[in-house]
Amino acid sequence: TSTQRYELMTYEPNLIAQFRLYRPALYQRACVPLGMTSKADMTREAVSLFELPSSYQPLNTFVTQYCTQYREPDRLAIQQLLVSHIEALHDAGLSHGDIGPHSIWLTAGFELKLSHFTMAEQAIPPMQPQPGIDLKGYIWPQALVPATYSANQRDVMVLAIILWHIEQATPVDADSLI
Repeated sequence: TSTQRYELMTYEPNLIAQFRLYRPALYQRACVPLGMTSKADMTREAVSLFELPSSYQPLNTFVTQYCTQYREPDRLAIQQLLVSHIEALHDAGLSHGDIGPHSIWLTAGFELKLSHFTMAEQAIPPMQPQPGIDLKGYIWPQALVPATYSANQRDVMVLAIILWHIEQATPVDADSLI
């Protein structure tokens, strides 16, 4: 329904707004959504836009352009940066829920931002993703990890695969996340 789409599409901007007010360090590590649609303007083809400086590139582009040229200490520095970002989320009581090549943005200067917090889960509400929202067959990587694991454990399992790809300087593909 349009109400469910609206709740899904406004979850991330609302969460980032909470970061800005209560967790400024997390706000600095996140891609900031641009604007928020009104419930009246919600359509079936809603798109999220976020602010991202031009020097940032999605993970797979970064790996292809830079990691293949980096020596092991540089790749390790990138891995440590990514782990510290996810650790900061978990320390704040939040699991990302959609870690993947589409939600990790890097610069050649070793700066990193995360996006796509729509599936994030907070250990302490005020907000939770709404169950039963139709995502048109989209399967986020953490959905492939058994439900017996906690949300943070699912984040870490997918993170380990991504760290391996950074170390190997190979792009992450859908098959490696299954």
